Amino acid sequence: MISLYIIDDHPIIVAGLKKMFHLTADGIKITGNAQSVDDFLKKKDTVEADLIMLDLYLPGSRADENVKKLKSALPLKSIVIYTSEESDVWK
Repeated sequence: MISLYIIDDHPIIVAGLKKMFHLTADGIKITGNAQSVDDFLKKKDTVEADLIMLDLYLPGSRADENVKKLKSALPLKSIVIYTSEESDVWK
């Protein structure tokens, strides 16, 4: 089983991701979500997560800084970034 934590400020996206992954079929358990990296980091010590799904753009923060904060606080955790961004820089 993989425990997945979602960082995204869009409730509809979070709800869609929660519907998309199923523990019994996919072996993926959604353990929670936060609206910002800072919110997540405040509770990181009590969060079960093998994998963090991160929206590239979150209000009031820079995408590159969000990744740096997460990697600094949790260097061994895997992060998946998702976005509709089409820029080659982010691809």
